[in-house]
Amino acid sequence: MKTVFEVRVRRNGQVTLPSELRKRAQLEVGTKLTLHDLGNCVLLLSASSASVSEIADRLAQQWHESSMSLEDMLAELCQVRTKKR
Repeated sequence: MKTVFEVRVRRNGQVTLPSELRKRAQLEVGTKLTLHDLGNCVLLLSASSASVSEIADRLAQQWHESSMSLEDMLAELCQVRTKKR
């Protein structure tokens, strides 16, 4: 199951969420989403989102399953961000 999706910000700040994600999260037209400004990144949550601790647990599980350290993941993220500029 895919858990990371890449989208582009379009004119007027619009983004299109992939259909696979919309279906899985049961996002319909008119669904309100919340953006959290985390300083150097943005977290998008649906109204029925999990608690912060549940999100942290899910991320920790994904990191554990990937066998990557946090430092490795952050380094990879920096590489991806550098390529996009």
